[in-house]
Amino acid sequence: MTAIKKGKLSSNAAAARYNIPRRTLRNHLLNGSTKKKMGRAPVMTRDQENEFVKEILSYENNGTPVTSKLIRKQAFIFCKKLKIKHNFNEQDEIAGRRWLQLFLSRHPEFQRLN
Repeated sequence: MTAIKKGKLSSNAAAARYNIPRRTLRNHLLNGSTKKKMGRAPVMTRDQENEFVKEILSYENNGTPVTSKLIRKQAFIFCKKLKIKHNFNEQDEIAGRRWLQLFLSRHPEFQRLN
């Protein structure tokens, strides 16, 4: 990408030299990122998720047992309250099990639930 930006190589020549698909190289040049991102982005930003963690920990401090179902329900409520776009179950008003797994993997303070 650096060679292309400096004008030393064309995008076609760089794609051939480094064995990178031309379209992939073009996409990276357009968005300016070289990091590979797989899968869907998390529902909440880091700051939102940290705020959510504080909220869940406050339940624990008040004596309410923190269960996986409580976290999933509260995640749905939290996203609704802050108008965060989500893909949670609207009918049951609960976050999914896979979301919970990924959330727990990002927050070791809840490992006992895993």
